[in-house]
Amino acid sequence: MTRIAEGTIARSSDLFEIAQVGATLTGETGYRVATATLSFRRHGLRSYAVDGDLTALPLTQLSMSVVAVCQALLANLSQSNIDALPLALANMNVSYDITHALTDPQSQYEVPAVAYHAIAFE
Repeated sequence: MTRIAEGTIARSSDLFEIAQVGATLTGETGYRVATATLSFRRHGLRSYAVDGDLTALPLTQLSMSVVAVCQALLANLSQSNIDALPLALANMNVSYDITHALTDPQSQYEVPAVAYHAIAFE
């Protein structure tokens, strides 16, 4: 996430390549580690949220899922949201490093929302 947060992102960016994790999005894998269902929905007048329960994912898969969700959403984001993504990810990194647990369901919802609201006023 640090590598993504430090870079410039375009709609065509490969976030896995930027993060240097050697992965890609696929429709299906040969095996399942866990199952999580997420939804991208309107939250208020101008906000959107990715909702779902990610507690079934082991920590390594959870961290990779953030890259996967961001990669999947790039095609649906406005250019201003794409431009804001690196700073929002940097804010998320700080929150997880200092006060929040990656595996806490409340943090999984709260940290991204606060990170994006923080950059909305810059």
